Amino acid sequence: MYRRPRHHPAQGISSQRIDDIPRPAAPLLGECQLTFIDRQPIDIDRAFAQHAAYCASLQAAGIQVQVLETSPDLPDSAFVEDCAVMLDKLAVLTRPGSPARQPEVERLAPVIAQVRPIVRMGSPATLDGGDVLQIGKNLYVGVSTRTNPAGIAALMQAVQPHGYRVIPVPV
Repeated sequence: MYRRPRHHPAQGISSQRIDDIPRPAAPLLGECQLTFIDRQPIDIDRAFAQHAAYCASLQAAGIQVQVLETSPDLPDSAFVEDCAVMLDKLAVLTRPGSPARQPEVERLAPVIAQVRPIVRMGSPATLDGGDVLQIGKNLYVGVSTRTNPAGIAALMQAVQPHGYRVIPVPV
């Protein structure tokens, strides 16, 4: 899921307001990438119901939601925040540290391009958007098994012209 602030159409952004773009869990969610926890069985029907309730809660709060199609062949595709770092004036399409997750970026790119100009990362950079915490114009980036120094450097290069500061944080 990703959230974005409202934009005016004069900024080159679609006049349709979209605040959140979630993707339902894939049927293969039980095969998702794990780093720090042991694999547990996942009740996929419960995951689908929880996602539907989540989207309904967002809509009830007045948030405009565009729910994407499930990507049944990509177990981690519900975690769209790993594929892009969304900022006020641009989106940085990441290059996830897990090669199995990299196809998710290409599936999300056309949707993101409708709401933001995009900048893409290339090899050898790896960065998971979930490793980034934005506080104002500061982006705190966890250096992890999925985000490498080249990914942090690529993020810096993309965002510094827009007034953002990238602060690496050892994890």
